[in-house]
Amino acid sequence: MLSEIFRPWGLFPWVFQRVENYEWDLLACLATEERCLGTPYHVEQGIKIRSNQFFEIADPEPIYKKKATKKIQQNKEDLHNFFSQDPNFFVFDLLGSPVLLKTHMIDFITNSAGNVIADISSFPKRYFFPIVKLLFESEKIHNLVITYTIPEKYYSEDLAEEPTPWAHLPMFQRINADSTRKKIRNAVVGVGFLPFGLAELLKGEYQNARVTLIFPFPPGPPNYQRNWEFVRNIETHFPLAHDNQIIRVDAYDTSGCFQHLCALTDNGSHQSIFAPYGPKPHSLAMCLFAIKHDCDVYYTQPRVYHPDYCTGIKCIEHLPVTYAYCLKLKGRKLY
Repeated sequence: MLSEIFRPWGLFPWVFQRVENYEWDLLACLATEERCLGTPYHVEQGIKIRSNQFFEIADPEPIYKKKATKKIQQNKEDLHNFFSQDPNFFVFDLLGSPVLLKTHMIDFITNSAGNVIADISSFPKRYFFPIVKLLFESEKIHNLVITYTIPEKYYSEDLAEEPTPWAHLPMFQRINADSTRKKIRNAVVGVGFLPFGLAELLKGEYQNARVTLIFPFPPGPPNYQRNWEFVRNIETHFPLAHDNQIIRVDAYDTSGCFQHLCALTDNGSHQSIFAPYGPKPHSLAMCLFAIKHDCDVYYTQPRVYHPDYCTGIKCIEHLPVTYAYCLKLKGRKLY
């Protein structure tokens, strides 16, 4: 599927060898995951960093506090070793007021040079969706690149626990959402590992909508068992009558996923909702599509993330496998 717009994306070194040599403001997440170090490692190999900020997102239920604190402290020490200038850390509550995040982001944007690298590898969706929206819509930001690092492996048990009720992600609710609920034509679901009762929720809220699943392909073992279990859970309430209700997209292809969403919705003319439970690059595509077409995005945000959510960093020739996605270049929106 071809796009009229060329959207550069690929491994971090390949992309930044082709982007002009700007001074960048880096925004990232300090987390228990080692992959939160992937983008910082790359930028220290020659990317000019003007400023950096790292958000630590604190779980409201500190079930694994001791282990999580130890891992975060280790990653913080590594970041201090990476940067010639001290990293700037800010703590936010996972379920805190979106107003606090928006206020901070407005300040970040105001003080930026207009060139931003935002690493979404470890950000919860409740944070990275509004962050991307604020950066993408700001006229002050002329160049915006999103990065994502692949972990070595995911935890074999539940990655997260205690989901909150089905609700909109902050800043992704149509003003007249309730009045148009019955007119929703598509319910687009990103296939991940944990559906958190999603099938029952969809059945109750949007029983007349056509459910389409965005499936990461090829997922590779052992992840595919968890992805197909997710699909099986959905099918208990929404039998998938047609093959085209499962759209297979490369797990890291944000642009390709975005194009599939355009085709599925006739370029946004069909009212749709999104449930981003799949890999972050697919969720990023849903985020950008929802920004462009004013769509509702729903999620059951977990209160707790396991400190071993993922471990290690996948590497090629000793370099972290970090993808970079150009969203804006020289003030032009590419999505």
